[in-house]
Amino acid sequence: KLDSRQLHHAVTLLDEPILRPYLEADGKRVHSPGAIFNFCNELPHGTGSLLPESVAARTQARRLATFCSTEIAPFGFYRVDRFLADELKVPKAGRDKWTKHWLTQGFTYLEEALREARDD
Repeated sequence: KLDSRQLHHAVTLLDEPILRPYLEADGKRVHSPGAIFNFCNELPHGTGSLLPESVAARTQARRLATFCSTEIAPFGFYRVDRFLADELKVPKAGRDKWTKHWLTQGFTYLEEALREARDD
């Protein structure tokens, strides 16, 4: 957990040309969820790592975070929807169906992985 002194670093904005999230800290932009996490994890916040202590739990946390950022997050990006609409001419109903399909698959996998981790 970041305290109020560190929260001024953790302002998520959108990079307008490509609409991707970034974190701005000390006048520099940190792009991509993994890099943003690593930046926050390395802040001197006094509570230790943001990751669990055991190697197995850290591995699981990283696996799930990578899955979310590569398999689920892209389907929520405005630029993906714009590409489907503008370049491929997919109507709104088709884009919604496409998004629902991939998000359902992604979250189904994520829920299964979390159940497995709980059972371990």
